[in-house]
Amino acid sequence: MDAQVFGKFIEEQRKNKGLTQKALADKIMVTDKAISRWENGHGFPGIEMLEPLSEALGVSLQELMHSQIDTNEVYTKEDVEKLLAQTIQISVSEKLRERRKKTIFFVASVFLVLIILFLLFVGIS
Repeated sequence: MDAQVFGKFIEEQRKNKGLTQKALADKIMVTDKAISRWENGHGFPGIEMLEPLSEALGVSLQELMHSQIDTNEVYTKEDVEKLLAQTIQISVSEKLRERRKKTIFFVASVFLVLIILFLLFVGIS
């Protein structure tokens, strides 16, 4: 799935429904910043948000996952399972990336504090 294509699809469907980012965010209980991030292709909603998002936009889960309105296409069970597996993988990858960022920030902060304490200790002695 392409984040840019997915984001443009969400934006188009939101505007077709006459919703602002804030109104859509309120409907699915996320922030308008999350909607903006998705629409700008800077990430995907978590898997738990797909059903509420598809309902709020008035599209099927398959249409949301394919980022296009179906014109009488029929999806097999395998197609749907493949799309859901891809979504889960993307969600897991984003969570791991966020966790790594937080860990790096924490380690850098601890290291900085230790350097400051060392310099203070050396300066006092």
